[in-house]
Amino acid sequence: MDIIRNNPYRVLGVLANASRKEIERNKSQIKAFAKVGKTPSFPYDFENILGPIDRSEDNLNDAVSKLTFDKDKVAYGLFWFNNASFIDEETLRRLKENNIDNAISYIVLCGKASYSTYINMGVLSLLNSNWVSAAFCYVRLFESESIWSQYIQSITGNPLNMPISEAMDSFADNLIKLSSVTNWLATFKNTTFNVSTRNIDCGDKLKTSKLYSVLVPKYISTITNKLDSLLAEAENINKSDASANLKMASELELSCRDLLVTLKDSLGNNDRIYIRYADEVALQILNNCIAYYNHDQDNSNRPKNILRLVRFCVRIAEGQTAKDRCKNNFDIVKEAYDNMCPQEVAQDVTYIESYLKESYSRDDIVNTNKLKDKVIEILNKLNGIKQKIGANNKYYFALSERVVIVTFNTLIDQINAATRAYDNAAQHNDYIELYRLRMLLISSKPIVAELELYPQKDTSNISYFKRNVEMFYKLYADYHVAEFNNNQTYTPTTYDSHSKVIISGVNSARTSSYSQNVSRNKESGNTNGLPNAEKCLLGIAAVIIIILVIIVSASYSDEPKIQSTNTTPPTESVESSTLTSAYNNEDNSEANVTEPYDITYYNTGDMPYRDFYGKGKYDKRTKNYLEIDNGGETDAVVFLETLDGRKIRHAYICKNEKFKMKHIPGGKYIIKIMQGNSWNAQKDDGGPIGGFMEDVSYSKSEDYDPFVYPSYSSGKWGWYSVTLYKTENGNMSTQMISKDEIF
Repeated sequence: MDIIRNNPYRVLGVLANASRKEIERNKSQIKAFAKVGKTPSFPYDFENILGPIDRSEDNLNDAVSKLTFDKDKVAYGLFWFNNASFIDEETLRRLKENNIDNAISYIVLCGKASYSTYINMGVLSLLNSNWVSAAFCYVRLFESESIWSQYIQSITGNPLNMPISEAMDSFADNLIKLSSVTNWLATFKNTTFNVSTRNIDCGDKLKTSKLYSVLVPKYISTITNKLDSLLAEAENINKSDASANLKMASELELSCRDLLVTLKDSLGNNDRIYIRYADEVALQILNNCIAYYNHDQDNSNRPKNILRLVRFCVRIAEGQTAKDRCKNNFDIVKEAYDNMCPQEVAQDVTYIESYLKESYSRDDIVNTNKLKDKVIEILNKLNGIKQKIGANNKYYFALSERVVIVTFNTLIDQINAATRAYDNAAQHNDYIELYRLRMLLISSKPIVAELELYPQKDTSNISYFKRNVEMFYKLYADYHVAEFNNNQTYTPTTYDSHSKVIISGVNSARTSSYSQNVSRNKESGNTNGLPNAEKCLLGIAAVIIIILVIIVSASYSDEPKIQSTNTTPPTESVESSTLTSAYNNEDNSEANVTEPYDITYYNTGDMPYRDFYGKGKYDKRTKNYLEIDNGGETDAVVFLETLDGRKIRHAYICKNEKFKMKHIPGGKYIIKIMQGNSWNAQKDDGGPIGGFMEDVSYSKSEDYDPFVYPSYSSGKWGWYSVTLYKTENGNMSTQMISKDEIF
């Protein structure tokens, strides 16, 4: 409010319509007081409201210079009090009593239209932060040539001294400076404002005023210039400086959010200027997030630090190219976020990770059961993690799967090695390896049984795991009944035909060499020195081996294959492509989902069920509209339908946003509301495809209190404004309904 607090008329202690003689008198008095080190006070200082006044020599001279020319007198006079009638005099008296509301009420009560009452009311409204009231007063002043002439006459003595257009241009510049954080464009679109205890109807006077047409390009230019400056600053950040890029992305989101909202409200989301800046802001924030993410590899909280920012980019992007790029990178970050280690289980996870990096020899298993004891300990910790973060948590799923894979692969390595050792020893009638193999199988059985209880997500891993488990139990059964005779010599049994089965691990990198050796030996006819009694059964073993080769090697078959399963979390990088020019909040519960699904982000006004309901019914001849204010904690889909259930219109409305359904055909309607979060475009539980996955609720307006819109022939128009959150004295009562009633 600097233009009011430090207004040159206030510094000189006079009113805006003061005479030159009054100005000169006060100027001399101020200088005389200054010589003795004092500052005089005047009747219109209003220090209790506006604060102290600087009447230093420099400030005094500055005030005098600002009132040298008539155009400046007129400009500053629009932001200071005038006294041209008894109404003004009483208003100023009440203001001296430090009561702005009392002074405003008096002006409203009198209801006299004059230049001084409009200006006084405008200044008081600005001081009271009633922007709509202030806009209304100044519009009325500029729209009336006779009232404007009265003002010019009082300031300059010549009613034709300054055209209205010139004064509006100067006023618009000062207005923008006065309220740089206030959405004046949206303010001018309001139709009513509250003053004292009355609601004043502005009609179309604000949004159709000449002042509005002058203000729009100036205000838009101010916003775009600010956005250009912010974007340039963000672009110049060193891409290798992770912390600087994260800080800049956060600052850019905070600085640009309100600016973009203003552009959108003022120009519409289809305006090319808004689309351009929405995309540029989204892509620049994304670029800074990418630079941070790819240069802070050691930080386990990277996904968490930028998830909200990248989600904002997805929401504000308007162009398809920008939308796609933001969405692709959001998916990467979201997946990484879902796989983050929850803080409450970090210690146990660290212990399990150390186990996953250990290696165990066959002697560890056979002689000491070291692996079995370790696995039981690890599985106990894994169960503790499940209790803390939930069995459906994605991180728990991934970790348990890695434990199962690594442990089972360790067993496979040992069993395959023991089988080969027994085969080689059997050629020399040395059957001690049979004992070692049996003990290995015996010690491995409880581990396998435990591993079967833990969930896995990868369907290909599940298939191969189950197949190898079956092979393990077959081997266990076969070798467990094999016995040493009294002479400690081995007698082959019918079960020995399976002694040549080599189990394939899930991780192809660890077993492929074995598979390839078996394949080459088969082709050369080498039977590894098997006893003759066993050679006739080689065909059975070979069939099994071929199946295993398919599992572990992509070069042997066109059947579905599994890539080598990672045993450590992958280090993902988001894209690092360079930007070419061409939007509550982070929620840890996002990691707790029962089934993975893709989230679709709609803009306010989109029609998610357009394929089912069509584009809706419109009557462009009418001005009927329904304004919905979604101030709740969830997104919403609002359906406008007739009393007999015919859908007229539907629209997606993001939380904390408003939407206006225009050109509604005449008739009686109710509205139905579907609210929730996380839209899944593939959700199919009856009715049209798509729906909310979280916090879902359904409601409708009461049937006995429908919204009635007049038809075009009546010459009248109807409108309603509803909120999707509870409010006192609301105009719509709702009742909860089922999903089936929505559709």
